[in-house]
Amino acid sequence: MSEIRETTTIDDIAVAPSEPLISLGDLLAGIGFLAYHGTRLAVKGALVTGSLAYKGGRALASEIAKARAERLAVSEIAPLVNSSGDAREALRALSTTNGFEIPRVESAKWKARIETLVAKNDKLGITALATELTRSRQERLKTSLLKLTAEACGEIGFSGQTLRAEHGVLVAKSADGRRTITVAVDKAKDGDVKLHFDADGFYGGACIEALDALQARLAAKGVRFRLESRIRKDGRPAFDGRRLPQTVQARIAH
Repeated sequence: MSEIRETTTIDDIAVAPSEPLISLGDLLAGIGFLAYHGTRLAVKGALVTGSLAYKGGRALASEIAKARAERLAVSEIAPLVNSSGDAREALRALSTTNGFEIPRVESAKWKARIETLVAKNDKLGITALATELTRSRQERLKTSLLKLTAEACGEIGFSGQTLRAEHGVLVAKSADGRRTITVAVDKAKDGDVKLHFDADGFYGGACIEALDALQARLAAKGVRFRLESRIRKDGRPAFDGRRLPQTVQARIAH
């Protein structure tokens, strides 16, 4: 018996990133676009139907906290930027959401780019910048998940591994080579990440035990998610190296 499992949203990966990151808000504060009071970010904004729109007047601390707990999908970036009065205003609104992180070593490059866009009042450029940051976060998440999953597979006895990093696929085999766990990390169009687990070559309830053990090891490493579906297979491989079955969205909060 073999099984396919798909995850719900990944709530968090509670491990430090591989490189130091700073938030868009931190970068804007350094440029002077935002003001800090102690460690609290002071931004002017309001929540409108679940999205941020910069309207003037200081937002309540609870509103800021709620906004910063959310991440924008790629399709939500342009409407938010377009609803802002100018490029500077759009950046302030974007800075109140999660998911826009910048490697610290690249901060000077991004600072110069932002200052140029603001000087030109280039809202289209701001949209492109935010989309690029979202895609960068997506790639970092994929890399982290593949690394943690490889470690977890090895810890449960599946150390014969083939990593296809460019495709986001890890194939791990048991010591006898008869059982296989395939984990696919697929980047979704809207900025999220999808996870798919495929166990093949197992008998009886062994596939359930193996995937349960893998999930437990991932949880121990700080990966937070829940299962959305479980599908039993009739001895056929569900992943053929060319395509993935439909998966579900997974997100990370730093």
